[in-house]
Amino acid sequence: CPTTCVCQAEGVVSCVGRQLEGVPTNIPPDTRTLDLGNTGISRIPGLAFSQVPGLEVLRMEDNKLESDTVAMFGGLTGLEFLDLSDLGLRVLEPGAFENLAVLDTLVLSDNSGIYNLDTDVFRGLQSLRTLRMTDCGLRTVDRRLLSDMPALSSVVLNGNPLECSADLCSLIRWLH
Repeated sequence: CPTTCVCQAEGVVSCVGRQLEGVPTNIPPDTRTLDLGNTGISRIPGLAFSQVPGLEVLRMEDNKLESDTVAMFGGLTGLEFLDLSDLGLRVLEPGAFENLAVLDTLVLSDNSGIYNLDTDVFRGLQSLRTLRMTDCGLRTVDRRLLSDMPALSSVVLNGNPLECSADLCSLIRWLH
């Protein structure tokens, strides 16, 4: 177990509230749940989680990333729950989550700089059932953004200054 973290149970590593400069390098490879919430991490290099290929739950909330890239998830093909809330994200790159084929829940709440979303940002999320994007600053959501997610059953957009538009009306009809 990383010295700055606590191994709470088999497969569970918690680094919550510890001040880290980056993702710990000696995370046990059999880790299933990794909590890096409120650790001060500001930069995450690509493939930072390749040492834990069986990761199912990744919590990174309450950190401030210096870069908007979320291309760090390569190799996490078994990830089911991802919390990226309150990271200071402003842009989500098209296809940013496309390798997360079994992802069930994605939390992007409290990233108040996300005003727009490219229609391909959630490409490949065939298993996603829950998407939470509260208080993100979203002004519009194109229905096409969500249409490629056949399992989607819950979309939470509270606290966004959504503008009444044809796109929004189309989304509301599609959601019902």
